[in-house]
Parts: sequence; structure tokens; C-alpha cells
Amino acid sequence: MIPLLTGAAVFCGCWSLWCLYWYRRSAAAARERIRTGLGLPKPEGDLLSRIRRAVGQVALAQELERMLARANLAIPVADLVLLLLAGTVVLALLLSRAFAIAFLPSLALALSMVVGGTRVFLKQRGASLAQGVSGQMAEAARILANSVRAGLSVWQGLTVLARELSPPLGPLIQRTVHEIQLGASLEEALDELADRIDSPDLRLLVTTILLQHELGGDLAGALDSVAGALVERRMVEGEVRTLTAEQRYAAAMLPVIPLAGLLMLNLGHPGFIRVLAQPLGLVLLAVSGALQGLGFYLIHRTARIRV
Repeated sequence: MIPLLTGAAVFCGCWSLWCLYWYRRSAAAARERIRTGLGLPKPEGDLLSRIRRAVGQVALAQELERMLARANLAIPVADLVLLLLAGTVVLALLLSRAFAIAFLPSLALALSMVVGGTRVFLKQRGASLAQGVSGQMAEAARILANSVRAGLSVWQGLTVLARELSPPLGPLIQRTVHEIQLGASLEEALDELADRIDSPDLRLLVTTILLQHELGGDLAGALDSVAGALVERRMVEGEVRTLTAEQRYAAAMLPVIPLAGLLMLNLGHPGFIRVLAQPLGLVLLAVSGALQGLGFYLIHRTARIRV
């Protein structure tokens, strides 16, 4: 009963902190909109705001911000960095107590796990978002072609797209429409959309629209041709993914098996992992990790066939 109550208390505490964070963030966003609308000068901010600005200027934080944009996550990069640092310290303490190893090796292991896990999650989410967008591109090209053929402008056709399409592409098009309404040109808004989502199909559609809009011509016919090409590409991609499913599964399981075996050995013989905290053990870990990473990369590259 006590472990259940402890877990419930920890969950309620984490949920309360999360709700407090989102409340403060929403209030800060509302104050910023009011200050911008009234033309008031921006205050210096408290200590936490200065820390956020300092963290946001780091090169690693800027790369993380680009990954967050491609994953379509509206989380401030400075808040995420501070959260990851706190999670790294907590995970290091848990690893140090659970496996009876020193804190510094636990901290290095926890940092690598948090950084690697965050990168994998953001890249996977971005790839999933791009795949979902690519799956809707043929329908989007057809709807836009019909809108242009009916006499609507490109901007009006994008408005129809935002209303007709479901997520994830519908809200992204709606954001592009809002940017045009706020004063951005069609070229700037569409380029921003193509840069935000790593999808070759979306880039093809954007390039077709911009070229036809600048040079003139039969935009509806060009969009129909793009829709047909996208349908054929999706069919070929489905066949390729079916043929490479075994290789992708092997690449995913390759780094998991050694870690699972090491944890099972340490559970059977407590302190077994402690030898890896010594200099020779760290060298073996580095060599093993490099070989595992090389194997994952080679298998992944072999199974990754672009259509």
C-alpha cells in the first residue's frame, strides 16, 4: 500500500508542477500580446527569464529549436533544456543508487541517455509528422487544383485546404494562411511551410505553386500532374517498406539487446556492472557503443531506400 501511495503522491506532484508551468506560460503569452498591442517597452524580466534567454543563445539550444519546429512542438527551447538537465540529474541519482556505481559515471550515462533519447524522440516525431503530411499531399494537390480551376486564387485555395484537410496538414496550412493574412507574401509563407516540414512531397507541391505563380501557366493542370505522381510514389514507398521491414526491425533491436543483457546480468549478480566504471570498463563501453552505433547505422542505411 505504501509504494502505491508514494507513487500516487509523486504523480500528483508532477502533475501539479506541469499545470503550474502551463499556467505561467499562458499568462506570460497573454501579457506579451497585451504589451505588444499597446506598444509598451519589454521589461528586463526576472532571473528565470534571463536564464532562459541565455540558454536560448547556445548553439545546441538553437539546433534543438530547429528539431522542435520540425516536430511541430510549441515548447520553449530554454524550458526544455532546463527540464532535460533536471531529468539528467535525477536519472543519474537513480542509476547510482540502483546499480551501486559512482555518481560521475552515472551522470555521464544519464546525460547520454537523455540526449540520445530526446534526439531520437524528436526525429521520430518529425519523421512521423512528415510521413503524415506526405500521405495527404495527393489529396491536397487535387483540392487545390479544383479550387484554382473554379476561379479561386492560390490564397483562397489554401484557405479551402485548411478547412477541408484533417491533421496534420490542415492545421499547418491554416498557420500558413494566418501568416499571409498578417502580411507575409505567398512565397515567404510557403517557403516557411516547406522548411518547417521535412517532406519532399510538400517541397514538390510548394515549388510547383511558386513556379506557376511567378511564371504563369496552367496551375490546375500542373497540380493534377503532381497529384498523380504523388499517388504513384506512395504506392512504391509502401512496397519498399514491406520489403525492408525485417532490416528495420533488426536495426531497432540491435542496440536494445546488449543493454537488456547487461541489466539482466547485473540483476542476477548485483554489482556486476560496477566493473564498467573502472578505466578498462569505460574503454570497453566506448568500443562497444561505437560498434553498436556503426552496426545500427549500416543496417539503417541499407534499409533506407528513397523513392
